[in-house]
Amino acid sequence: MNAGAMTLVINKPAGVVQDDFLIAGVTVRDNPTISAPSGWTLVRKEPVSPTTVTQAIYYKVAGASEPASYTWMFSTSQKASGGIIAYTGVNNANPIDASSGNSGSGDSLTALSVTTTVPDARVIGFFGIARSTGIGPPTGMTERYQAQAAGGAADTKTTSEAADVTQASPGPTGNKIATAGQGADWVAQLVALKPAAAAPRTTSTNVTCVPDTVPVGGSTTCTATVTDTDSGTPSTPQGSVTFTSDGAGTFSPASATCTLSGSGASASCSVTYTPSAVGDGTHGIGASYSPDDGVHAASSDPTPFQLAVTRRDTTTALSCTLSVPVSGTAMCTATVTDVDSGTKSNPAGTVDFSSDKAGAFTNDPCTLAPVAMTDDKSRCSFTYTPAETGTHTLTGAYSGSLVHEPSSGQTTIDVTRRDTTTALSCTLSVPV
Repeated sequence: MNAGAMTLVINKPAGVVQDDFLIAGVTVRDNPTISAPSGWTLVRKEPVSPTTVTQAIYYKVAGASEPASYTWMFSTSQKASGGIIAYTGVNNANPIDASSGNSGSGDSLTALSVTTTVPDARVIGFFGIARSTGIGPPTGMTERYQAQAAGGAADTKTTSEAADVTQASPGPTGNKIATAGQGADWVAQLVALKPAAAAPRTTSTNVTCVPDTVPVGGSTTCTATVTDTDSGTPSTPQGSVTFTSDGAGTFSPASATCTLSGSGASASCSVTYTPSAVGDGTHGIGASYSPDDGVHAASSDPTPFQLAVTRRDTTTALSCTLSVPVSGTAMCTATVTDVDSGTKSNPAGTVDFSSDKAGAFTNDPCTLAPVAMTDDKSRCSFTYTPAETGTHTLTGAYSGSLVHEPSSGQTTIDVTRRDTTTALSCTLSVPV
């Protein structure tokens, strides 16, 4: 407080530490130019035109080292008073939610209503009057300081008072009226501070896939469940989940992203995964949660779901001439068919042949080629020449591929003795 000077010195509140939010109100006679200490930012000044009394509000965020006091300077020597309030838990990066200013004369110092936009805003009323007198805070508000200028007659001084209240829900504050013991010209202002954003609630993300074993080209449904794991009352996570695979495959939708839905502490969503290669036999399916509710923290599944991926089942069928003589030639084909679920494909690879009796093969092994107009069959041809009679059982063994499982099939050939003709030749004429 000063008794008429070009400066006003206000002590730092006790216990201030780095990152505390400091807000100051300066009430000065007349309407001089006010210069704030280094680091302080003007919130507002009321009124801006020549008047009996002026009040300005400033703020700063405390640094690692703050002085014991702060000095405001005036363009002319004036009596002044003021104070500083220190707060924690303020949104230091964007502290001011709303403010208002008003001035008048009498003993009812009326700060006009502001509309807060966030929950738990701290509403501060700054009141100044052009005389030395007591000021009672508005109903429901807690006084934080009251100070008077020193020296001289009461009606040449100023009195400053500040009080605050927390408004739980966004909306109008209503006018805040402080009451002076004696009337005079006055200034009244409201400033609403935004609270620091609450730390996001922790979450966990877990993935499961059903079925847990699929062939190449088969599909599984993978579901991510995101759970609020923080203390206190849980809430339903909102946002999206993006899936990944460490193997070759495709997701549906192609973005591999789904939107959560649920209730209580958990929410979930699903995508479809189709492996396109076996790889090492397992595909690790992971998921990352991206919140969009401003409440929950992101999380990822720390242990990807291990999806077993197998080669596709096949059948092998042989078809040959049903009957041939010994040393005759049987014409044969081998057909390998993809019989697994999901998206089928033409098997690739070779087929090896064997017989349970003596005989010889040509084009052994034979190389499969896709059957025209199919997406599940491949075929190759060979011949078999038996070397003995009887029923010959032929076996075709498909060697498999990176996509398809091996399989085998059999057929039989009836091998007969070779047909013959008998001819007789004699002397055409002899005597008795």
